[in-house]
Amino acid sequence: MNKYIFLSCLLSTCSVFAKECICYTPQYYDLKCDCGLFASVDFLYWYASESCLSYAIETEGIDSGSQIILSPQKFKNFGVDWDPGVRVGVGSYVGCDGFDLYLNWTYYHNSKKNSDSVPEFQDVQVGTRVLCNPWLINSSLFPSFDSIRAKWDFRINQLDLELGRRSWLSPCFNMRPFIALRGAWTDTLFTLNSSRTSGSFENLIQDVTAKDRLKNTFWGVGFLAGLQSSWYFTQCLSLYGNFDIALLWG
Repeated sequence: MNKYIFLSCLLSTCSVFAKECICYTPQYYDLKCDCGLFASVDFLYWYASESCLSYAIETEGIDSGSQIILSPQKFKNFGVDWDPGVRVGVGSYVGCDGFDLYLNWTYYHNSKKNSDSVPEFQDVQVGTRVLCNPWLINSSLFPSFDSIRAKWDFRINQLDLELGRRSWLSPCFNMRPFIALRGAWTDTLFTLNSSRTSGSFENLIQDVTAKDRLKNTFWGVGFLAGLQSSWYFTQCLSLYGNFDIALLWG
């Protein structure tokens, strides 16, 4: 009889402790497990592009009836080059109804190079290929060359300060609407090196080279708003989907 009473007490004690350890899904982050500080590091792999950025035009001599003219055949453009980037951030849950503050910095650098050349030519005949530089700054030079090298360099720095609230709608799904302040600045550098060898076209007696350097710097500040969602399959594996829209003045 004594053994039966002891076993009943032991089972009752275990059931009490088990009830206290049952996991629950809070509506928001309630800071019961830690102080609410967090950090993040994201590896990014992407590419940037700029429209209307042909670095050369390949032309060909054709007979117009009265004279031989250069007719555009191909526009030479940069290809797609992927480069790594990084996003780092720190944040804290403020303890007021589950709101959080999150500051993150995004950096990305993309660089592209390309070159084209055609056979040297003495004068323009039917079928003669000539490269034209559409960005030639020196107006005293005729914009026709037999070799053009181009480089496009782009850098972006971006800072976001977000105020959001993550809500758990089920044990495996949460959503976080947020608003933010955004600041961003970019640097774009576009350089071309064009050359024409001695004796090619218009009876030149020396080599002709042209160097063009075009730079654009942009900065802007504005607002950002969006919605983030996460589906958790396990504690270490989730699928996320984010949507945001920004408006910058610069």
